[in-house]
Amino acid sequence: MPLSSPDVAEMCQTLGEFLTDEIKPQIASSELQYKLKIALNMLSIIARESQQGAALATLEQCSLSAYLGVGAAEGGSAESLNTRLSEHIANADIAAESAGLLDMLEGITLGKMAIDNPRYSNYVKRVKN
Repeated sequence: MPLSSPDVAEMCQTLGEFLTDEIKPQIASSELQYKLKIALNMLSIIARESQQGAALATLEQCSLSAYLGVGAAEGGSAESLNTRLSEHIANADIAAESAGLLDMLEGITLGKMAIDNPRYSNYVKRVKN
C-alpha cells in the first residue's frame, strides 16, 4: 500500500465525520439515532485500537512475562500469560497483594481504557493523578 494512503484511524475519522455531518441530521428516529451513536463510538474504538493496540499488546505481554519471571520467547501470548497469572493467584502461589502486581495490572487496565473509552471518568481521574 502506498505511503500516502490513509491509515485506519484516518479512515474511521472521515467516516465518522460523514455520518455525523451528513447522515445524522437526516435521521428522525430516536432508535436509529441511538444506533448511529453506538456505531460512531465503535468507529472511535477501532481508530484508537489501530493506533495504540499493538503497543498495548506488547506492553501487556512484556509486563506479564517480567512479573512471572519468564522470557518473552517462552512466555507465550498475553492470553496464556494472563491464564498463568490467574492460576498462580488461584493456587495462592502469588498473593493478590504481591509487590508490583496491582501496579502492573493497573497499567495494563489503563492502557485498555485509553482504547475503549478515554473519557471514562475513573480513567480520567487515574491519568490525572
